[in-house]
Formats: sequence, C-alpha cells, structure tokens
Amino acid sequence: MFSFRLAIVAALVLTASCTREPKAPAPEYFDSLRLVSAMREDELMLLTVRSAKASAVDAQDRACLDRYEFTELTDIAARRISDGMTAPEVEEAIKYFQSASGRKFVRRSESELTGKPADADQLTAPEQAELEQFQQKSAGRKLLQERITANTASIAEATSRFDRHVEDCVYMRQNEPDRLIPREVCKSKAVASADNVCLANYVAEGSGANREARVEADCYHHGKSLRSTIEMPPDSPVALRWSPSRELQVLIQNDRLRIVSQTGATATQRFSVAIRKRGDPPVLECLPAGALHTHPSVIWGMPISTTIAAWRAHRLPGLCLMTARIPKEQVPGAQSDMMVQFRRHQKATLPFATSRLAFLAQITEQPAHVTLGSSELELIEHNPQLHMLTEKDAEALLQSLASQPGQLTVKPEGAPEYSIPLSRQDFDFAYADFSECLAGLKTT
Repeated sequence: MFSFRLAIVAALVLTASCTREPKAPAPEYFDSLRLVSAMREDELMLLTVRSAKASAVDAQDRACLDRYEFTELTDIAARRISDGMTAPEVEEAIKYFQSASGRKFVRRSESELTGKPADADQLTAPEQAELEQFQQKSAGRKLLQERITANTASIAEATSRFDRHVEDCVYMRQNEPDRLIPREVCKSKAVASADNVCLANYVAEGSGANREARVEADCYHHGKSLRSTIEMPPDSPVALRWSPSRELQVLIQNDRLRIVSQTGATATQRFSVAIRKRGDPPVLECLPAGALHTHPSVIWGMPISTTIAAWRAHRLPGLCLMTARIPKEQVPGAQSDMMVQFRRHQKATLPFATSRLAFLAQITEQPAHVTLGSSELELIEHNPQLHMLTEKDAEALLQSLASQPGQLTVKPEGAPEYSIPLSRQDFDFAYADFSECLAGLKTT
C-alpha cells in the first residue's frame, strides 16, 4: 500500500513537470509542497473533512479513523498550487506564510476550525497591515480570496478519499477483527521511573492453559538500552513501582506467588518482589491491545510528497515533532529514502523511554550502524531500523543545524559506508514552530 502511494506521488510529480504551459510555467512541485507545509493546508483540509463527517462515523471505527493522517491529502493542495500559480507567486507566498505574521495567521485559521480560543494568535496592527498587503498581491488573492487550494473540487476529492478510508475501517472491523484488536492479547499502561529513563508494563497473551504473562522493563540511558523480561504466573494481579534508584518493584497480592523466571536483568537494572500493601500503587489493568492505540507517529506516515529534503514541524497532544525526508537520490549508496526527526514527548512512551529531546534516523539497511561524529545512535527499532540520539547530544545537534548543515554516517555491514546530509531547507521556519511547541510542553 505504501509503495503504491509513492508511485502515485511520483506520477503526480512527473505530471506537474510535463504539463506546464509555455507562457505561464507552473512552479516546481517541490516548492508547491513547501507552500502547503507553510500554510498547513493539508491539516486544515483534514480538519474540515473530519468535522463534516463526525456525526456519520460509527464510534466503533473511531480508532481506525484516527489513523488517517493529513499527509494523505498533501498532494491535492500541492497540485492546485502547481496548476494555478506561477513560480514567483509561490515564492512570495512561502515568504509570507513562513514569516511570524503568516504563522500566526495559520494558527488563527486552525483555531477557527477547531473552536479553540485564539486570543494568543490575534494579529498586531503591523501584522494586520502585512496580511492586507499580501492579500492585495496576486499570490494572496489566489490563496486567501479564491482559495484555490481548498475550493469545491479539492474538498470533494479530500472527502472522497476520507470516505474510502471509512469504508476500509468498516470492512476491517466486520471481516478482519483479529487485525484490528488481538482479542487474546492485553497490555497495561506503561509505568515510568521518576526521571523517565525507564518504563515498565504488564503483558498477557493466550488463553486457558496457553495463557502467559510477563512484566517488561525498558531503560534507555546515555545512548544505551536494556530490556528485562520478568515471567509471571497468568492472571495474577500486579502493581509496579520504580524506586529513586530505578529498581523496579513488582507488587503482588499473594505471598505464595513466585516469579517463574527472569531474563535480561543486570546489575544496572534491578527488580524486587513484595506484597502489595495499602497505599501502594493500584493493580494494573490489562487492556486489550487496541485500547492502547495512540495516534500514529508522523515519522511512519509521511509520504515522500510531504517533505523532500525540507523540514516540517507538527504538533500532537503531548508531542512535538520536526521531520524531514531525505530522498535516496541525494545519498549515493542508500537503498531507499530516509527520514530524520527531532521529537519530544510530554510523557515517556515506548520505544522512546524519555521525555527529553530525541533525534531519530530511520533507514532500511540491516544491519547498520549510524554515527554522528564520534557518537553512535542507539538502535531502538529493527524493521525498518530506527536509531535514536537523546538528551545533550540531540540538543547539540539541533543547535548546530540552526547555523549550518550536518551529516550522519551510515555503516552497513558488508557494504561501503555513506553519509546522510542534514539539509537546512526550511529549517528556520520549522524550528520556529517546533520551539513554540517545546515551550508549551510540560514534561513529566
């Protein structure tokens, strides 16, 4: 499905570049995508469609529908821009929407759609004058008055795509329930250590005589990872608590209960077992796998049409993201496009067991090592490989990119190493939104 989507986007790029009229050449499709990003038009379009369809969506399909990303609609707005605007107009529009006034105008538009208070996004007198000046230009007239990116045809196309996704969700719920929610697998919400270095949760799967249960603990610290699995008797109430020294305390109800086995623990990650007493943390509820669904990470969902060697900031509840895709054509030796991302969570969540700033690099080569200077990024996911740099190293990289480009080094096993360039294309624009998001994010 993903490869098919990329093929569609490639065809759109080719079409946009081959069907220009000689007298009024359309802008490069890449710049149209940059303008969509600056205007956040695909996000606003999705908000419009969701709002119109909210009452018609079955509550049982809500989690499935939440997985529909704004990136699915990016090409619609980009094609309208390529067809209706000249290269100078696009350049002028990018300049406005990447300005402080333009960013505030976009946030105000989003607030109007969502019904949230927009007091902080009111334009000052100079900003209002700047907006009115832009509106008088051909670029402003096409985008803000004629609304070429969100006209009737665009909304109809976006609605049609959303409707197809609704149909897919209904089909999956009715015909493939095991793919949506494994009925015999449950998992508790994660319990974090006080410093958010470690996470632990309770997991159970199977039924009857085949029922198995365990406590999984993950710690990520100074670029090193450690997982410890504690096998537990099935259907035994369990509570978890981390000590200040990051020792995991497994609190049980029955003093006759014995831990079946334990693997992966070392002197740096200890655990103990005790009887749960009054005042201790509550027993963990083992929830069906589907009940713990969270909004999908943008790093997995962004198609190539959204960020081509350019940065884009995005906010989710309790999460700040700044992402760029690097096409393989720019990296001799790479097997496929790569994704790089800065992110910070309000609360630690697997596999990112930290509420500090993290930098991620996603590649497909396996096995491979990714380094930044003398620092090696930690491998946290295997397929595709996802490497992470955290805390001071991530902060240093973010500040460095604010002034100059950078690069990562990938060392595949049995193949020549190559470098991933970290471009500054649209970095300042994305960094401004990312910084605002970080300032409003209270970590716990």
